[in-house]
Amino acid sequence: MRLDGPWIVLVGASLSLANTFPVYESLHIEFRADAFNALNHTRWNNVNTTYPSGSTQFLFGMVSGAREAHISQEGAKLVL
Repeated sequence: MRLDGPWIVLVGASLSLANTFPVYESLHIEFRADAFNALNHTRWNNVNTTYPSGSTQFLFGMVSGAREAHISQEGAKLVL
């Protein structure tokens, strides 16, 4: 099987949704939702690339940390 074509890597993809709801003629509510790292992929950092590492805690090639996981925030604003 062969897969050709451009591929988009969605690691750490962010997503935003927004909508406005009318209340009266001159009054409306704006709602917004944001998701950072929306697909919740693990993003590693601090890989030990030194050989020999000289450390008994973090051996060569061992990952010692990860970035933040999925973060989301929502908000609403009343606009005159």
